[in-house]
Amino acid sequence: GANSIAAAIGKDSVASAALGSWIVLAEYDKQGKPLCVRAAQIDGEKLKPNVFYKLKNGEFVAIEA
Repeated sequence: GANSIAAAIGKDSVASAALGSWIVLAEYDKQGKPLCVRAAQIDGEKLKPNVFYKLKNGEFVAIEA
């Protein structure tokens, strides 16, 4: 919902949130070692509401349905 934080920090996790909310994701290497953790606000421009994202090379990437 609005003004929430969705955190998915397990290996191969994805997250989605409403406009104005935040997502937190982690990225791991093939051996399961954490590489990166990032947080961002769903702004409707760079990150769209109700779209699932994952981290790839430290960047938020939308998941195709």
